[in-house]
Amino acid sequence: MREHYFLTMLQSLSCDSIDKYTQTMICLETTVLCHLLNNASRQLIHTD
Repeated sequence: MREHYFLTMLQSLSCDSIDKYTQTMICLETTVLCHLLNNASRQLIHTD
């Protein structure tokens, strides 16, 4: 389960130790991941 690994990795990062570009990229990747998971959840719920 890559999503779980990615979220665990994010939680272990110290925001003070990474630059603004990396912080921005992490936020972007996290946003995309959340949208993908949200859409997948909706499809599972509405599948007949």
